[in-house]
Amino acid sequence: MDEKWEDFRSALKKWRAVEDQYFVEITKIIHGDKAALERSQPLVHELDKCQSQVEQAARRFTSNS
Repeated sequence: MDEKWEDFRSALKKWRAVEDQYFVEITKIIHGDKAALERSQPLVHELDKCQSQVEQAARRFTSNS
């Protein structure tokens, strides 16, 4: 159970860090930094990947096995 919890926590922590980076880039775009749009694109894909990892870790954590 502790290992499953740590896996979930780790995945969530990574997702939140990538989300923070993404919002920094979005803020820069809003303020006119056109290069930030290009920098944000890989973060969108990374967010999707992290979300999937969080979902998988959550399913493992909540499973009975």
